[in-house]
Amino acid sequence: MRKLQVSLRSFRRLCILKGIYPVQPNNEKQANKGKSFRTTFYLLKDIKFLSSEPLLQKFHEQRIFVKRIKKAVGRCEYSKAEDLDERFPKVKLDHLVFERYPSFEMALNDIDDALCAIFLFATYPPNETISAKLVHMCQRLAAEFFNYVIYSRSLRKVFISIKGYYYQAEINGQSIVWLQPHQFTQPVPRLVDFRVMRTFLDFYVYLLGFVNFRLFQSINLVYPPKLISSERELETEYLTAFSAHLCKLADVQTEEVALDSFQETSEALLQQQEEVEADQKFKRLFEGCKFFISREVPREQFAFVIRCFGGDVSWSATQGLGSTFDESDSSITHQIVDRANVDGRKLTRFYVQPQWVFDCVNARRLIPLEPYFPGKVLPPHVSPFSSGAINAVSYIPPESKMLAHKMAADEMKGGDKKCGGIQRQTAESSDEGVSSDDNDEEDRPASKRRKESATEGKLGPLKKTVAPGKKVSNKKTEFPDSHDKDLVAKQLSKHRRFYYNASKRREQESVDKAEKLMEKRKMADKIKRKACKATNG
Repeated sequence: MRKLQVSLRSFRRLCILKGIYPVQPNNEKQANKGKSFRTTFYLLKDIKFLSSEPLLQKFHEQRIFVKRIKKAVGRCEYSKAEDLDERFPKVKLDHLVFERYPSFEMALNDIDDALCAIFLFATYPPNETISAKLVHMCQRLAAEFFNYVIYSRSLRKVFISIKGYYYQAEINGQSIVWLQPHQFTQPVPRLVDFRVMRTFLDFYVYLLGFVNFRLFQSINLVYPPKLISSERELETEYLTAFSAHLCKLADVQTEEVALDSFQETSEALLQQQEEVEADQKFKRLFEGCKFFISREVPREQFAFVIRCFGGDVSWSATQGLGSTFDESDSSITHQIVDRANVDGRKLTRFYVQPQWVFDCVNARRLIPLEPYFPGKVLPPHVSPFSSGAINAVSYIPPESKMLAHKMAADEMKGGDKKCGGIQRQTAESSDEGVSSDDNDEEDRPASKRRKESATEGKLGPLKKTVAPGKKVSNKKTEFPDSHDKDLVAKQLSKHRRFYYNASKRREQESVDKAEKLMEKRKMADKIKRKACKATNG
């Protein structure tokens, strides 16, 4: 800090913006020169890299302006203080985004943390550190990213948890997962240093702004978003409604490119064509369905999910802006309610609970409606992110296993219908191509086979011949199937043994967690069986 001539706060802010983190030396005592107090170490090349940063000059100018404003306020020169406040130097982080992410794919690969932070601060109330303008900017960036996901139909998985709503989208071949908190009043924790969080947020705002600009251009949309009928910039309240038709750069008619068809297609090519067709069908999951969201259901999240899969959605005009049709519309096919008793039911539509929408997306098909009728006990909401877990120790609920078996059975049925001809051809070719070794065994005379079996019975199994001059050791070297893990750990160095023990602790924690979840599931099933017996009895 003495070399850079900045304060601790400015140095910390500069390191966060530049993406420079402290390092742990191999010999901390030697690096600290025998001193007992803790010291944070940075690489010398990183400090030299920071010394040529143009933000240092901006930080010096800001420090000078802060001193001038304090002096003017102390002299009661309030007009001068206001003038200095208006001319306060502002920091721009455009060059840092291009410096840290030279390519667009690198920015997409690191966008998960930025999305989680943007969606979190979009629900926070303004305070001394986070201004109302910054909160509104977070809300706008989140709404713009939601609109891109809707227009590109890149949503793949959704899940509701205690923390909020988990989403997974596939953009340019990369899976992006982010969390949106529930729409409650978020309590501001006292133990969190919001000055550090504000530094991260400033950089994430610039990063997501550039990413949204590139994403909107990739699907031929105007950025910032504008309505087709007007030339002015669309407000955030209309963006969050997800019902506005955004203006495009040019009326380019994009035709879907059909896959080439060959007379002799391999099994891998057929499987690839089936995956493409299934993906296109999944993107049109809710096409032809018309949803109405009741007032007790969160509007923004469910409107976003339904629109991502081609469904039409609306809500009451008193609930929010952007409603396209009323509850009395006779063409509504599904009404999402979250209460047991619904007054004035209509026979032309289905009344379902909100979980049905998310379970349909995770199952990649329209599942039966009966278990999700109002007033019924809902089936467990299984996380789609744990279905592909490779760890054998992890706990997998029986519902997710049943869902995986059903999806595999459906795929097998579809594959049997399409690939029946290929299987018949392979069976015929395998029958024709019998190995010649079997024929040679059958053609060999029976007398020779009897003699060979008799000699094997007298002499026993054949022994290996040893070359002359070599000694034969009668001792048997028997190795255990699994080596002693404690002995292996003792042979490691102290540094490697620390990471080895840490990995073993993590494995044991995962085992304990899986056992606890299994015990909780057994207790829940036991209580459920007792309740069923009580009701039936």
